[in-house]
Amino acid sequence: MLNPQNKLHRALGTLLFRLPHNQRQWRSCLGTYLPILENAFPDNDAARLLVMKALRLIDENNIEGAQRTIESLRTTFAQNETPAHTALWHILHALHQYKSGHLRRMGGNLRAASKYGHRFHLAYALYGDYLYHERHFYDEAEEQFLKAIDCIYAYPPLTESVQKVIGNAYTGAADARTMMHRYGDAKAALRMAEQMHAESEYLLYSQTLLNAALHLPTEARRCLSHLRELNDESAAQLLPVIERILADEHPHFTRQSIGSSEVIAAFWENFLVHEDEMMQLLLDGKHTQARDLMRGPLDAADTYHDDYWGFAVDHKSNAYELLFRSSYSRTYTPFVDDILAACPDAIRQRWQITREP
Repeated sequence: MLNPQNKLHRALGTLLFRLPHNQRQWRSCLGTYLPILENAFPDNDAARLLVMKALRLIDENNIEGAQRTIESLRTTFAQNETPAHTALWHILHALHQYKSGHLRRMGGNLRAASKYGHRFHLAYALYGDYLYHERHFYDEAEEQFLKAIDCIYAYPPLTESVQKVIGNAYTGAADARTMMHRYGDAKAALRMAEQMHAESEYLLYSQTLLNAALHLPTEARRCLSHLRELNDESAAQLLPVIERILADEHPHFTRQSIGSSEVIAAFWENFLVHEDEMMQLLLDGKHTQARDLMRGPLDAADTYHDDYWGFAVDHKSNAYELLFRSSYSRTYTPFVDDILAACPDAIRQRWQITREP
């Protein structure tokens, strides 16, 4: 394998990069990855060859080969620490992790890449999907989908395939808005998606979800029927969700009764009993174990377990932090309100308590 730090290999890399088939492959890569490749190693063709090889192996699902190739570039990236190269480094890892199913690691790398102001739409769209499906962070997911759209418009022309990508990003934004109960904004995003491409499974998924949230059963089931024609598996997964929404049994869209005042009081009593142990676990970097100590009473109160809400503990800058997030759930938003209202003053004095949507 070429070593981009070796002068002889760099010279050989220049000769190889100029070969017609490598030039064709590079132009093909630029067609997809231009925003992150246009400033990549302009004076090191050996590095460009390895980046191109890594992308090809990722595309071929050669997970081990892609990993070896990316790691062979570690020193080269370390010696070329520009914002563009740092973003590319994180995105290469993220694409590899996406194909290998390590979604949490992928999310971390995409979050890191976004700090460097890259303009690669796919990275933002992938991060939006991750935030929506894996974390239920709908406000942040919407932001990522809109960034993806903005990046696409920055790199014309808007070919038919590019318009399809824009349409898919708009459907992602629409889904996030539906989950935040911003139905008018979701409709506006779907109108933009409809202008970009013909009926697709992503568009039908979004239309089904929105119509169910609006309690329009005929329209929701019509869209679901069309979705089944394009992707039966996706329709089968969506069906029970839609039926729960329409039956007013989905805790995200219709408030359900969970958690009595006794249960909430027991939560804070349990918190106080384990507070010192939690603080020590946080100092030791054991966040999951610390969080697990909080769960007991609330596990018994929440019979839905839909993962639309959560809490976390952390230790930063000599402060202990307690975070609650309800992800815009009609059920869990008031539940968190009640939990925070019952928080003892002594805990507020020792912990920084944060409430997110």
